[in-house]
Amino acid sequence: MRFRRLLALAAGAALVGSSVLAAPAAHATPRTDIRKPVATGHANPGLIHTGKHWVMLTTGKWSERGTISTASALAGKWKSTGKPLLAKRPGWMSKTDRSVWAPSITRATDGRYVVFYAGVVAGRGDQRCIGTGHGASPYGNFTPSDQPIACWKGSGTKPADTIPKLGGKRAFSVIDATPVKIGNELLLTYKTQHRTSDRPVRWRTIQRMVRLNPDNPEKIVANPVRANGGSIILADVTGGGIEENPSLVKHGNRYTLFTSWGLYGTCDYHTRYRQNAKLWTDSWQKKSTTRLAVPAKTCGSGNAQVVKGVPKDSWRIAFNGHPDKETKYGPDGLYIGALVWTKDGKPRIHSLLG
Repeated sequence: MRFRRLLALAAGAALVGSSVLAAPAAHATPRTDIRKPVATGHANPGLIHTGKHWVMLTTGKWSERGTISTASALAGKWKSTGKPLLAKRPGWMSKTDRSVWAPSITRATDGRYVVFYAGVVAGRGDQRCIGTGHGASPYGNFTPSDQPIACWKGSGTKPADTIPKLGGKRAFSVIDATPVKIGNELLLTYKTQHRTSDRPVRWRTIQRMVRLNPDNPEKIVANPVRANGGSIILADVTGGGIEENPSLVKHGNRYTLFTSWGLYGTCDYHTRYRQNAKLWTDSWQKKSTTRLAVPAKTCGSGNAQVVKGVPKDSWRIAFNGHPDKETKYGPDGLYIGALVWTKDGKPRIHSLLG
């Protein structure tokens, strides 16, 4: 319970700069028809398999325990490693707001582990950018870099990927970084967002992708579109909902980009996907989306990460839902699904595990 209270405080500290700003709760009483999660207190799961067991990173504070957990199977039981995410505060990050959102992890070719996380930029209110850290162990803690890997132009942080700041004086954030290895490439997807209007409330959210150096994933490298390694846009959406949390995979000859859509605090916050035969192309922005159905009733199905599972030929999806009812803060109930692919290459959740 203590971690969940901290999670709520961390989320509430940055309502303007992130999608934790949600519609009012629709359910005043607990829902008894909701499928129970395998665990609670794990918002925005970021997963990696070490060859022996799973490691999961979750939203929390960089200086406190509870953001790194491990389990022999994805359905649990999950146990904290007892270590904080970072060994110290990176120079670009706020001294007062220690929250880190949606941390994720990958392994470099030299065996080091690298984490990505969204932190509040010093002197910039509640606006966030994406930082990195490295360590010899996946269990924490990680030594942070004093240069963000992605931030907006004019932030004063000297990021590797400098993004134009949209929205003038309105809050602008860079969050939801997820690394993935596809063939010989190591990629990082993430999103930018800002509120375009207040009445009615509308958001512009952009999903981006860079190529990372496999030997040093804290660095970006040139890609087929940008010789300087700058990010390309996979999706650019404006509306009353928010698209976020991009998770990219390749199955067969097709790339699938999973994203979350809706408002973070509601039961209708869900995962959807779009597919493309090519990776480094502007045609991503023209692809339609399909909602990913869940074979059991959950209050929300967003914050998903799709990973190759164990055994080797299996696929798994980890996502969040509210354990029993909608709240004004984001979901932290952890669900694990067995993901399968249909004959025509579409993803489908076959069942929920645990």
